[in-house]
Amino acid sequence: MEISFTLSEFDDVTVRIVDSEDRAVRNLASGVLGKNPPPPFRKNSLSQKILWDGNDEEGKPVTLRRYRVKVDVGMGAKLLSVHGNALAAAVGERIAGLAVDSKGDLYVHSRSGGRLFGIAVLHRDGSYARTFVPLDPRVPQGLLDLQDPLGHPYSQKGTRKGSFWRSDTEGRRIPRILNMAGYVRGTTHFAFWFYRGGLSLIHDDLLVVNGRYYLNRRALIPEGPKGRWTPKGWSHDAPCCTDVDGCAYHVVPEGRAWAPKPGHAVAKFAKFAREYQPDFTYAGRRKLDTPTHFLGEPHKPGDDDAHFKAIAAIATDAEVQLYVVDSGRAALRVFRRDGYYLGELKSVTVGGDAMPFRATHIALSRSGEIYALLAKPNKMTLIKLKNWKEPEAVWATVLDKRAAYIAIDENVDPRLLWIGNGAGYHTLTRTVDKGTSLGRVKTVGGSPVDALRLPGAAGIDKEGNGYIYDFTDGGIVCITPDGRFRRIRTMGRSRATSSMAVDAERGYLYVSASRWSTAPSLRRFTLEGKSAPFAHGTDALALRGSMTRGVATGPQGDIYVNSETSLRLSKLKEAGKAPGPFYVVRHQGDWGYSWAHVDVYDVNGKLKKTNHVIPICTGGVAVDSEGSVYTADTDICHSWGFLESSEAVGHTVKYGPTGGARQGPEHKLDRYSQGIVDKIRAATPAFARDLSRPPGMEWDRAIGNPRFPAGCGCATSYLNTDECDRIYVPESILFNVVVLDRAGNEMTRFGSYGNRDCAGPGSTIPEPEIAFMSITGVAARGDHIWVSDIGNSRALHLKASYDDTKTCPVP
Repeated sequence: MEISFTLSEFDDVTVRIVDSEDRAVRNLASGVLGKNPPPPFRKNSLSQKILWDGNDEEGKPVTLRRYRVKVDVGMGAKLLSVHGNALAAAVGERIAGLAVDSKGDLYVHSRSGGRLFGIAVLHRDGSYARTFVPLDPRVPQGLLDLQDPLGHPYSQKGTRKGSFWRSDTEGRRIPRILNMAGYVRGTTHFAFWFYRGGLSLIHDDLLVVNGRYYLNRRALIPEGPKGRWTPKGWSHDAPCCTDVDGCAYHVVPEGRAWAPKPGHAVAKFAKFAREYQPDFTYAGRRKLDTPTHFLGEPHKPGDDDAHFKAIAAIATDAEVQLYVVDSGRAALRVFRRDGYYLGELKSVTVGGDAMPFRATHIALSRSGEIYALLAKPNKMTLIKLKNWKEPEAVWATVLDKRAAYIAIDENVDPRLLWIGNGAGYHTLTRTVDKGTSLGRVKTVGGSPVDALRLPGAAGIDKEGNGYIYDFTDGGIVCITPDGRFRRIRTMGRSRATSSMAVDAERGYLYVSASRWSTAPSLRRFTLEGKSAPFAHGTDALALRGSMTRGVATGPQGDIYVNSETSLRLSKLKEAGKAPGPFYVVRHQGDWGYSWAHVDVYDVNGKLKKTNHVIPICTGGVAVDSEGSVYTADTDICHSWGFLESSEAVGHTVKYGPTGGARQGPEHKLDRYSQGIVDKIRAATPAFARDLSRPPGMEWDRAIGNPRFPAGCGCATSYLNTDECDRIYVPESILFNVVVLDRAGNEMTRFGSYGNRDCAGPGSTIPEPEIAFMSITGVAARGDHIWVSDIGNSRALHLKASYDDTKTCPVP
């Protein structure tokens, strides 16, 4: 049967045979007409003829009169629903700071998975109010011109100053760079600003994060202070506080971001000051000839009155006395604002028993009462003291051992206390201080059934149900189109990458979770979450490589696994040669070499082909109906530096059914990376990189960086294909998804930057309608599309839309 149609201008077209309920029974063609359309379309022709053999997708004849020919032109996408619990997302895994304003609104600074950070606002009763960070996309351009307080450049040219906002390819406003983890130099807008640390308010107006960065509550980010002291490493695990004059104090950081150490000195700066203030005129009780910037000495621990061994927390009172918890001495030490040492509290009495003052966090009321979290084996005790000179606790209560940070709401009587993680991870504890006793205790947060903490890879079945992998506990969540949640499996938390694929035809769910300490494996389940063993008798299949970057299934049920193998430089020296064709410079320790490869297994778990596809620095894999393979790739070899480059470093690459390899151009590396490359070449003189274009790679299309902006190079966004052979590729650095046809032409793109409050028409922020923060997975079938957004802790259910649709009955 011949199907013919004519367009008035070149556009994307999808041709299908559908039943009475508009479900596709045969997908005939999809792509962009013009110079390079995919088969079976003719080149440079507005008139097209498509042949249909009368069979459905399984090759079985259909009863023609029951079906229609459907031609869709001009693909787009519209939002159907947003899934995820906003309150659960606001209360992240680990509380990293709390602050209360005069209205009783609570600012919650939290992080999840060690990488994602944000600030949410809750009402006094614990209900969700709004998201503060990631920022509201409506913030005017002029309010966000800023200079990086750490001196890191915002562009390749090295300029330090620039606008926060820029425009994407569609003219929509998106952040210039937004890396929520901050491991990458030059991308620290929300990076070290929010890496652990603390949170406080100045005069109910300005939030101070880590004692170094100011944020106006309308989301204005003025220039933060830049201290004269240069910390060793990048750690910003810095307790902070503010005083009644608006000055801020923070502990000078030690160690590195991934391995922070307790600090040994406190620095002070005035509101919006660009330098530390030399306001300390005493060292202990000794008058100094010249004022110093520090209370204590950075990187020099000591046991006398002028030094600290390990600072755990700091706070100030109404008289601007500085309270420093020195966990190395198990003492609360008190200083005047000029640095003069007043004394210390080494133990407290709780219920008649003496306890050493091993506090992790403290808070002071306006009248000078002290609230402290004291660490004991497997628990944390919250106590109240009248002042630092009276060691008898007024009251005490036991909380979870992970309790952290205290905020006081003094604008209500009786006053309220907020404690982070008071009932464990993902919780806040709200309690009432009645003066001499505690009142009702309420837990906020927890794990409701509709919580999506760290949504990763996505999948979809024949019914349009979405499947989302949650990094938090390795949970697999099934979400129906009408919004019902069902947790079908829990695998345990993944410490690195996790990939997932749904084989809708055979009813299988494949999940591969990588952990740094163990080799990756592939698990297989039914769509109900039950074990589905391979031929060898278990549902687990050992994989090659060090880390899984993507999983996909082919038309015959074959399993395509995109992995990365990493070898340390010492192993390369032993071998004398590199086992893989390409290098990727790694930053960690002795790592010096890694290469990506796609291996193919049959449905029984038997390895059919190794190195079927060889990308460069890949993220994700997809397979179309003909067995062609697609990978999302990058050219940046230094895995912790990929976001320093523009969005053009990404690629979507197509390989034919026989496989192939991708080789990109030589890249100018930074000094560190080049040093590693030189070591590799010296250790393996036989290693050479072939820059020829090998057979098997059909096309290479530049896209925005596919790695989601939520951490180091181990982070991956997962591309996917639908049964029309449309390829859905997350352009994470551009906050959208681009849809390509089999020839590499762009059919459409959808999405723009937005935070959790951007949820389409009727929401707090209705525009943009489709908003993403950090895209991690996309899956599509028919016209249903599911996208997981780890930055906003949610999943979006979309439906493909078209500018024009024509149908006719099959004769």
